[in-house]
Amino acid sequence: MKIRNRISAVALSALLAVGTLAGCADNAGQQSGKTNIEFWGWGDDAEVQVFTQLVDTFNATHDDIYVNFTKRPSNTYSVDALKQLQSRRPPDVVFVGDSDIKKWGSAELDVLEDLTSYVQQSDVIDLSDIWEGQMSRFQFDPVTFENSADAPVWGLPKDLGATVIYYNKDALEKAGITVIEGMTADMVPEDEAHGFYTKDGKMYFNNSIAMTQKELVEIGKVLTQEHNPSSPTEFGYYCQWWFNFGWSVGGDDVAYFETDDPAYNGGYYEFVLNDTNPNYRVKEGETVTVNGNVYEEGEILSYHDKTQLTASQKAQCNELASMREVFDFWVSLATGKNADGTENGNNISPNPNDNIDSTMFTNQRLAMYVEGRYMVPEFRRDCKFEWDVAPLPIWEGGVESGHSGSMCISMSKNSKNKEAAFELIEFLSGPEGQRELMKTGFNVPNQKSIANSDEFLKSDLPPYNNAVFVRAAEVQRGGDWTYLPDDAWIEVWAPTLNGDVLNGVTTVDQLFSMYGQDVNEKLKDYTRKK
Repeated sequence: MKIRNRISAVALSALLAVGTLAGCADNAGQQSGKTNIEFWGWGDDAEVQVFTQLVDTFNATHDDIYVNFTKRPSNTYSVDALKQLQSRRPPDVVFVGDSDIKKWGSAELDVLEDLTSYVQQSDVIDLSDIWEGQMSRFQFDPVTFENSADAPVWGLPKDLGATVIYYNKDALEKAGITVIEGMTADMVPEDEAHGFYTKDGKMYFNNSIAMTQKELVEIGKVLTQEHNPSSPTEFGYYCQWWFNFGWSVGGDDVAYFETDDPAYNGGYYEFVLNDTNPNYRVKEGETVTVNGNVYEEGEILSYHDKTQLTASQKAQCNELASMREVFDFWVSLATGKNADGTENGNNISPNPNDNIDSTMFTNQRLAMYVEGRYMVPEFRRDCKFEWDVAPLPIWEGGVESGHSGSMCISMSKNSKNKEAAFELIEFLSGPEGQRELMKTGFNVPNQKSIANSDEFLKSDLPPYNNAVFVRAAEVQRGGDWTYLPDDAWIEVWAPTLNGDVLNGVTTVDQLFSMYGQDVNEKLKDYTRKK
């Protein structure tokens, strides 16, 4: 398609500097003689300011298009935007969260435009330069909801909030832990290639090597006052998600089963968080073929294929923990208890009774806090101590993994100005828009080429170890709320998990006994024919 009035990065910066003078005051209403585009979004003040300036720049460089950017309240955005998309006068362009995209793009609601043909014709958007784990969540079949690179494109990424460990460097050093910075495993002796280790009676934390689950507990106890009364922080570590450990060994909480049963649209989903079968990773120098699927060295077998391994094939693989073992461990970080309620001493994390939020980190009650890139502006403002970032822990023998938050920019299926609407989308999701949003510290750029440049990697403000965000972006994907059109199946069991289970009142065994069957029934509803 024709791209109108393309501007250089230098010109963009100059226009942004005067953006609020150029059009912000006129950014409400319509302009005659132009194609008018209604654009809905939300965000914190810094992010909205950047998008407002970007819209002003777009308007100033497009003689035939005028964009009206409307900020909607974040707490009601999803409901309000969907309602408006279903109305007779929908906005042309909207932000869509990765938890909403499958619902809005479903065959049932059908309110979003398939952007595949627009992307294919664009000379701005290069899908090969966008993180696969990010882009994949916006490409899916609108009937079965399966993600694939061949599926329709329902939106282009607005941001990427890769998750990492934020750590209090001052607290670690007060606890007698020396922090090693920027030294990857190939740059240190073999006996020092650990995220946390003790050598010659001294403790070390390497901010560029992922800790194993055992190393995490060791350092966590040093930084938790219940285990170490002299610890400068009350708690050592907190992560509200099990994803990095579960996916590290190839586990998950749902699996898709293909079927010829006419009651379903090709297949159905089952709840497998309680799977006690070990996982397998192919050994170095080996290749394993199961059910026609070829696994090279280092690859983890899928849920379906791992159960079909022969004895000789198992010998070609390293056995990993089961999903259930990993999940039990993650729960025990807060409770210090095994699945049956007996004590195991792993408690290094706060539990829901402690009213957990980001101030536990900024107030120095918590030494290590797992969150997304979007926390950077807040931590730069509120942390009165030295801090930086490190990779998420992995299960021993597993692979680096984790989830990232992301939103996309989508087009209304009923937009009357689709060509103009896509020009705005590609401008915001493309390199020019991403470079400006990156300056807030809020996001990892969507484009790999920008994220791997000095523009992103080198910073005068914390975090300094930005290479960790790039590594995270390479492997992270959407959380389980992105699997299906809504999180109704999660809400069956998650409230109890995030309440009584993590508070040590209900055991993991009881959790699955109480909700396993109900979750499966809810899951099957998503692909059951109406």
